[in-house]
Amino acid sequence: MRRYAILYVLYPLFTLILFPVGIGLGHDLNSDAVFSWTANQMKIVDYYELQPPAIRAVNKETLRKTFIAGSVESLRRWQSLYGLDRAHQIMEKYLKDIVGMFDPHTQTIYVGQFLSPCRQQAVLAHEMVHFFQHRNIMAAAIEAYDPDAVKMIREMEAYQIQRRFMAQSCGGPN
Repeated sequence: MRRYAILYVLYPLFTLILFPVGIGLGHDLNSDAVFSWTANQMKIVDYYELQPPAIRAVNKETLRKTFIAGSVESLRRWQSLYGLDRAHQIMEKYLKDIVGMFDPHTQTIYVGQFLSPCRQQAVLAHEMVHFFQHRNIMAAAIEAYDPDAVKMIREMEAYQIQRRFMAQSCGGPN
């Protein structure tokens, strides 16, 4: 068991050293590297025990349809809170700006294939944050709060990590 412990220390270190170099060269969706980089950014030490999510690069229309299918509960909540017209306005705002999403039911991350290569990876890091947030053992405690407030907090953390990725691997914000 002790000899495997060293692997858990060396793998993240190895990934952090080689990952920024590899991103600049290949610009393909290197999900393993983004997975470990994001976990390290979030200070998650036991990420190696998790099965990484499936990754799909998709066009805008597929992304929109997948988001709509996964947002039925949110749409109903918005309708009860704000009315039908405002709920549809909120949904359209999301659909206009969507470039990626994590579906917790299927454990799949969708990233827009229409993005530049480095931005695809930054969005992948953003969505990996949502994957880790969903897997977090404290998730049940936070769910007791207002769903829109929880979403805002989660989005703030994800955007912070996405910006950090862009700064480290893409030469700045994009």
